[in-house]
Amino acid sequence: MDDQLILQSCIDKLWDFKLNINKCNIVQYNYKGFDFCYKIENSNLSVIKSITDLGVIFENNLKFNMHITEKVSKANSILGLIKRNFGFLSANVFLLLYKSLVRSHLEYAVFVWMPYEKNKIESLEQIQKRATKLVKKCKHLSYEKRLRYLEWPSLMYRRVRGDMIQVFKLLCMNEGMNESIPIFHKPSCIYTRGHKYKLVKSSFKLNVRKFYFTNRVVDLWNELPEGVVMCKSVIAFEKGLNEYLCRVSWRYDYETFIY
Repeated sequence: MDDQLILQSCIDKLWDFKLNINKCNIVQYNYKGFDFCYKIENSNLSVIKSITDLGVIFENNLKFNMHITEKVSKANSILGLIKRNFGFLSANVFLLLYKSLVRSHLEYAVFVWMPYEKNKIESLEQIQKRATKLVKKCKHLSYEKRLRYLEWPSLMYRRVRGDMIQVFKLLCMNEGMNESIPIFHKPSCIYTRGHKYKLVKSSFKLNVRKFYFTNRVVDLWNELPEGVVMCKSVIAFEKGLNEYLCRVSWRYDYETFIY
């Protein structure tokens, strides 16, 4: 309740800006929910369940169901457009179209909304399953064999690999880091094995926190060899990471990946 009163006092100080009350809403991100009515100039603000910020739909439960549904629908429509307008596609031409027009929608800001539930992971992977069938030379093969033929990694692999690159940028290159507000939890003791940038997980009760960025990356990041983590540039790290992950089963078989 104290926090809500403080927020209301901050809202009261915005009167001089003459805000359009009809465009102001409240989204509450909390576990139990509170019946607190925020006001601007004695007018109650309506409570909504989701809001779009920088192209990402944030729901009040932080499960991103609406965002994933929208991205899957958009990617499917673009894939259908490619299928209707190209009678024949070689692997190289289709990869160029797919990467620039389809996959970009499925990976935009994925560090924020990365799915952990099986049905959401499957719905995203279905886009690439459908896409690989458009290459006639491998359409008769299974999905895993199509990926191997085209040398395309699964979308799950790309998301996990992207997580590692993002951790490296934040932790080792200090990109966007604020030392006064630490993003990651570091161990209190010094490990004699592995690299010096090891992390620990924060405590959690819900899956939303368990699969949050700073928790889900810990296990794989701590397993990386010191030679990879101690690279001097992002390009060198990506090269070392690719060599380390080149033999993992979930590179092409996303169902074998386990957090």
